[in-house]
Amino acid sequence: MNFKNQIYDALKYTLKDWKTIILLGIILCTSPTIIETETNYLLIAVLLSFVSFILTLFEEGYRYEIIKETIKGNNNPPSIENIKLLLKEGVYETIIIVIYWGIIFLLNKMAEYMNQLNIFNWPLWVVLSVISLIVYFLFFGAAVNKALHNDRFISALNFIEIGKFYLKIGVKRTVVLIIVGIISINFIEISVMGIGIHNFAKIIDLIINLTISPIMLLFMTRLTALIGREITYD
Repeated sequence: MNFKNQIYDALKYTLKDWKTIILLGIILCTSPTIIETETNYLLIAVLLSFVSFILTLFEEGYRYEIIKETIKGNNNPPSIENIKLLLKEGVYETIIIVIYWGIIFLLNKMAEYMNQLNIFNWPLWVVLSVISLIVYFLFFGAAVNKALHNDRFISALNFIEIGKFYLKIGVKRTVVLIIVGIISINFIEISVMGIGIHNFAKIIDLIINLTISPIMLLFMTRLTALIGREITYD
């Protein structure tokens, strides 16, 4: 399947199930609203944070199910009825995200520290910065590589396997996959962790979170999975 057909397939797939789009839209609207809700009661604050966390797990779990089912050859959006499974997958995906961003954060801090010591440490600073960038790029193939290896958690952290996966799909599609991943992350940050509907642009923000964000997330996730699915038929 060429890239043009993959884009068409991802768009058609995304618009198949409006119930899922609406549900994800509600989640993307609710999470930032809960985060921005202020309360003087600790118990209520903890409960609100817990609800927001559960919603995020559900969203991450569903995104992974799209990748997994697409790679298996399924052309229909996965069911949202198995909440337990989606939350379980969401936990795994969240742990993977934390591990990757933890490594990147640590490498960046080490690079900053080396940069502050003296000018003779610049080669090490460059090395640490490059490694951090490589880990960042490998992150976007983690979920696909995990799905390609029968849901093995360790495959999401196997940098060598992910590197081989990039080599198999080629430079062009690797670049596309990384760009798609970056765009997806930006949508998550804006919708779930960023601007809430309590800001000055309430109506615009609400529309974006309720419609555009879930559509883009589903589209980008499907497109990423289609790129990964190619090597299963080679």
